[in-house]
Amino acid sequence: MKQLLKYLLAVIISAFLIGYLVRNWGELKSLLSMSFSQLICLYLISTVGALVSGLNTIILLKSVGTQTKFWDMVILQNVVYLFNYVPMKLGTLFRANYLKKHYGLSYTHFSVFFVYLALIMTLTAPIVGIIVLLFLYPLNSWDVQVLLAVFTFSFIVSFILLFVPVPLPKGENKFSQMLKSFLAGRAEVIKNKKALLYNVLLMNVNFILSSARLGVIYYSLGQQVHPAGFLVLGAVGYFLMFVSITPGSIGIRELVLAATSLVIGIPFKVSVPAVMIDRAIAITYSFVIGGLCAIYLWHKSPQDFRKN
Repeated sequence: MKQLLKYLLAVIISAFLIGYLVRNWGELKSLLSMSFSQLICLYLISTVGALVSGLNTIILLKSVGTQTKFWDMVILQNVVYLFNYVPMKLGTLFRANYLKKHYGLSYTHFSVFFVYLALIMTLTAPIVGIIVLLFLYPLNSWDVQVLLAVFTFSFIVSFILLFVPVPLPKGENKFSQMLKSFLAGRAEVIKNKKALLYNVLLMNVNFILSSARLGVIYYSLGQQVHPAGFLVLGAVGYFLMFVSITPGSIGIRELVLAATSLVIGIPFKVSVPAVMIDRAIAITYSFVIGGLCAIYLWHKSPQDFRKN
């Protein structure tokens, strides 16, 4: 029932955005002037993003004592993109099972990897968003203040969860043992400062790439705003990657990004087609490239797609 409600919410929000787009299409179609080269650029940005994510995965997994192969992680990343549109967090579950079967990564250490991947994202993106808002946008505007507060809160919470020491539990039951293993993995990640620095730098690269993709789309709609403004949208987009209210944050991401575009001076009626084009790029990339990668893994190791 919970999964059904999530899909229902995604359908309702998407229907609202599509309806809004249809009602305003007569006015908006004259704005859209995306060339074939721009379209190719959008898919290339998505491809480079997957390569960077694969490298980031390798470095973070190495921090918890697991050596992985670059192309294996890139292929796995593309499959995760595809499976994230399926209910029950299948992308995360598939990656956890794959890493356990092929690299011996325990579920406890996978949880350390996954949590730290999320926290590095929610730590890195707000820093850029805060800097851009402080230097380029009026702080007396309520929408800027709200966005600044969200970024600041995300940064503080992520920093605390990333670095503040946590005492080991004293119990010997199964939960305490799992928690000890998790915290031991956490300590290994924290101790490896160089790896954390590389993760943050690579996350920034991916963050800038996602902002650039939005920038290309908005410029194709004739919106000539300060390029740094797209970093704000990219920060919000990254933050929403882990707000899985709906599968793949469908609908939620589009609605919030369209609303956030008002902060950087882009009308809502222009933002709606922009964020829907961005989603269309993400979905087609995930289903084509992710689908091909899934077929490759299925031929290579069909047991990974069967229930244990």
